[in-house]
Amino acid sequence: MSEELHAALDEAAEEERRSFEAEHRGDEVGLYLRAIAPRRRARLLLPAVAAAVGAGLLGIGFLAPGASEDEAPVAASAGPSASVSPDPGARPGERGWTVRGLAIDPGATAAPLTAAIGDVATASSACPALETFGRLEGGSGWSTGVHVGAFVQPDGAANDVHVRGFENVEVAERYLGELARIAERCDEALAEWGTVATVSRFALDAVAGEAVFVSIGVRGTSETWRLWVHVRGSEAVAVVADPAAPDLGAAIIRAWVTDARR
Repeated sequence: MSEELHAALDEAAEEERRSFEAEHRGDEVGLYLRAIAPRRRARLLLPAVAAAVGAGLLGIGFLAPGASEDEAPVAASAGPSASVSPDPGARPGERGWTVRGLAIDPGATAAPLTAAIGDVATASSACPALETFGRLEGGSGWSTGVHVGAFVQPDGAANDVHVRGFENVEVAERYLGELARIAERCDEALAEWGTVATVSRFALDAVAGEAVFVSIGVRGTSETWRLWVHVRGSEAVAVVADPAAPDLGAAIIRAWVTDARR
């Protein structure tokens, strides 16, 4: 894709984001939940549909460049804010949503990839792009990722969560396929630096849909940076886990997807 096309896509996405935030400031997650609830309930009455699309059918625009220095994600807070208390009755995305004893902090997020794994993250342009997928940005159409918040450990390490509703099943499937290809390119580049990375595409047990899982080792330690992106129909949920954080990706995805069955 040309630099001019990348720039045009970035500008369009930024304009959409600013417009959305101006109209719905402070209620992005609530608005998203209200918008997808009817679709979620309707899908429970239908068979799961997830047709994989061949590479030859891929449209342009699925890879957006990584965040610039001015747009780098804010590091996770030192811990869940005192005002965020676990609420076992909270639905996914709502204040107090709890996974394995941690309540989601709407204002927290994971650390940038370079902070997590070091300069090796620049081994290939494919590696910084993984942050874009972790925020569910890029791709074609009108939708963008919505930041739900992060589940933060006392030491500040976080599991960061984004959700997104794509235009249709085919667009969501192409996005997931592009993530797998980009992650494999990053894996190949990191191998030349002696860094271990893994890329897997699979279905979670008893959870409709399909997930791509990416793990990148932190040199000199046994820790890894992890990315989960799960697609069910036209809906996606992404989880980024800091190296020092427990991997709650599967548990978060399971809670998000199965909540539709209530």
